Amino acid sequence: MLNLVAMRPLLKQLGEQIEKGQPVAIAGMSQADWESSLPPDQQKQVEDYRQYAASAPTMDPDADARKYGQPSGGN
Repeated sequence: MLNLVAMRPLLKQLGEQIEKGQPVAIAGMSQADWESSLPPDQQKQVEDYRQYAASAPTMDPDADARKYGQPSGGN
């Protein structure tokens, strides 16, 4: 489980960057540096999420059918 109390200042900084539309970055730390600083179980969680995100559909195949009130799933 992540220790969010210890990460509060970093999360606040990242949140501010997101709200301002800036690219999210931790000063002086690359993605690889950040990931290697995590405990092994959290590194596994990051890897599992990457696998999930890579295999998730980028769009909803039934979105247009719902938009126009048609039943989904074919003809």
